[in-house]
Amino acid sequence: IKKLWQAGKVKEFYSELTEILRRYIEDRFHVPALEQTSAEITMSLADHEGCKAASLDKLGNLLILADMVKFAKAQPLALENEKSLNDGIEFVYETTQA
Repeated sequence: IKKLWQAGKVKEFYSELTEILRRYIEDRFHVPALEQTSAEITMSLADHEGCKAASLDKLGNLLILADMVKFAKAQPLALENEKSLNDGIEFVYETTQA
């Protein structure tokens, strides 16, 4: 596991995390997530039966924070970085097909 945010590479951490999630969303839900904004992704998934509201909330919050880091130079706390990683993992587990 890369320790990007621990090494001060917070922007790189969020860029990699969101790219992994966007690729997963494309494969799992057939949504063009790599070309969509964060808001468009959450709107696209809102009506998808394989994505429950709680999972979508986690993803939405993660994407908003990632955008703030990547584009507004936000500096989240270490706890927020850990939560983002865990929320990303949980989103995948919660939406994986049986």
